[in-house]
Amino acid sequence: MQHPNKQLVSKRKKFSKIFVMSVLGLLLFIIVFDQLQIDGIQPIVPPYILLSAFFSITITSYIISKSQYDFEHIYRITTLLITTFIFFCSMYVQHVSIVIYLLYVPMLLMTLMLTNLRATIITSIFILIICYFTPILSESLIVAEDKNKFNNSNIIKFQDYVLIGFSSYLSIIILYFNNEFNKLKSHSQPAIKDNFITDSNTFATILYEDSKTDMPPDKMEVLYDRIISFFENEKPYTNPDFNITMLAKELDTNGSYISQTLRKKSSKNFRDFVNEYRINQVISELYNVAHKKFTIEHIYLKAGFIQQSTFNRVFKKVTGVTPSRYIEDLL
Repeated sequence: MQHPNKQLVSKRKKFSKIFVMSVLGLLLFIIVFDQLQIDGIQPIVPPYILLSAFFSITITSYIISKSQYDFEHIYRITTLLITTFIFFCSMYVQHVSIVIYLLYVPMLLMTLMLTNLRATIITSIFILIICYFTPILSESLIVAEDKNKFNNSNIIKFQDYVLIGFSSYLSIIILYFNNEFNKLKSHSQPAIKDNFITDSNTFATILYEDSKTDMPPDKMEVLYDRIISFFENEKPYTNPDFNITMLAKELDTNGSYISQTLRKKSSKNFRDFVNEYRINQVISELYNVAHKKFTIEHIYLKAGFIQQSTFNRVFKKVTGVTPSRYIEDLL
């Protein structure tokens, strides 16, 4: 069975493909109708704006697919750019139709998928303010299209139906994939959260390790060698669920002895010891020429990290610089 982390990467790629193709499909659909002039139907938004958006998205998507990128970071930028595009289009069609405001709904759902409920509520308030001031800005800048230009109400109704349908479709897609992402994230971290040990027995052994009898130096040396050998050969740290209890079981010892050994021999606690191995694997992958065909997200997930925020924090703690800065220095 495929590991939840790999399933998450696969699902994100699938979402990216559907999302980009859907947006491009809408733009292409309206552009084609403009060119065919079917029943007098033409886009309310000028063709040059639609064509610019179409080619910009196509080129950007191609470049992203061939380079390293972080899913959450890229789609936060994408959501902001699309929201900005909707804002400018809404100013242009202000006197014709306000249905375009519905396109903000999937953007809010994207915000929920990429951040949290609090950030989504704040974004919702911000968008409501934008909607309120859009007519005022449109009048001030004199950019709104004259409604009299569209003397056939079917033109407006047709495009309203298209926007309503597209907004509903995109919202359903985002909700579906957001649910899938959450399922995979919950399955991939039953024993840990944000790469912190949460097993109660493990906490107990670490909390009271000082009250345990210290290991003899010779036995500690042997145990440390066994830990290093196990990490080097088996790479258990690539499992995001890996914890001190699992290691103790593998080495037929207990968590208290492992904690004592790591603190004495490496001056690190278990979590830092594991995360350093993960970072070293990421760095090794970055130096490998073959890494260029993989995203940074793929690399850190493969190393055992779950969340981008954790990876960024640990990476900077170990190397002293952010992942993006480190990659820039390699180029």
